[in-house]
Amino acid sequence: MNELLERLEAMGRPGGLLALGVAFLAAAAGAGLFWLTLDPALGVEEAQRIAEGGSGMSTRWRTRGLRFSALLTFAMALPSAFLGVRLLTQRHYPRADEVFPPMDVGAIADALSQRTEDLCVCTRCRVMVPAAFSTGACPVCASAVEYHEVQSDEDAQMVLAAMS
Repeated sequence: MNELLERLEAMGRPGGLLALGVAFLAAAAGAGLFWLTLDPALGVEEAQRIAEGGSGMSTRWRTRGLRFSALLTFAMALPSAFLGVRLLTQRHYPRADEVFPPMDVGAIADALSQRTEDLCVCTRCRVMVPAAFSTGACPVCASAVEYHEVQSDEDAQMVLAAMS
């Protein structure tokens, strides 16, 4: 179940629409099952069985079974509807690779040569972040080993050598 929730959350708003669609279908199926129990022919059929000397138990159990099935489908529709509304209304937070796109080696070399502040560079995914915002690990791949803080020209040369 968690995989389904994660997949719907990864879809964002389209996942919310899908969850609302499932909720609508489940609610419609539940309403249809409940409507079947309201059929007046069931009451007439039960009355005929009793008049013939039998019991109306089979009709009662069929009615109860349909109502229980309707209740289960309504119970399935409710959390799906809540999930759909939550996914439709929640704010989309961008992934780290959307905020810090990968750069080519030439662009990193130019930025390192013209730096005015300390920078942190990940040699694995080629991401550059100002050191003031760094947490000690790459925001994209979470690597601390291949994430280097560049404070001097020697550090810059080491990072460029590691990337080539």
